[in-house]
Amino acid sequence: MAAAAAGAARIIVSDVVSSRLDLAARLGATDMVDATEGTAVEQIRELTGGQGVDFSVESTGIPE
Repeated sequence: MAAAAAGAARIIVSDVVSSRLDLAARLGATDMVDATEGTAVEQIRELTGGQGVDFSVESTGIPE
């Protein structure tokens, strides 16, 4: 993952497809959030002790 190559200490990935979360882990993600198990934002806040994230990338690939 580009974030790992850029030196990110923590990489949180959110998805609704478990196979993509597994792939993200193999590519260097440190935390996976299954968005089918509640609100992704709340899960990320819990992971970060309420701090949230410094940067985020949205890449659904759905043209709208």
